[in-house]
Amino acid sequence: NNVAEYEGLVAGVKWVVANHPQASLDIQMDSLLIVNQIKGIFKVKNPGLQPLYHQAKALLSQLPSYSISHTYREGNSLADSLVNEALDAHLE
Repeated sequence: NNVAEYEGLVAGVKWVVANHPQASLDIQMDSLLIVNQIKGIFKVKNPGLQPLYHQAKALLSQLPSYSISHTYREGNSLADSLVNEALDAHLE
């Protein structure tokens, strides 16, 4: 779900900005769409994603530098299992 991916990105960057504002951030995501949108390769056509995109970009602009890259879900198994655990706990 792209909304959840963006919400996770926003929450993570918001935490970094609040707690480590001078950090250079290296973001790895399994959503190729969002990676390409943040990089400016793809436009954000979905109106439901546009506010989250703008919020993410505004937060990222507060950092001295950042990079964002795509990783396959298989290479990101720890993050994927943590998200599934959190979702399961939320649904209970």
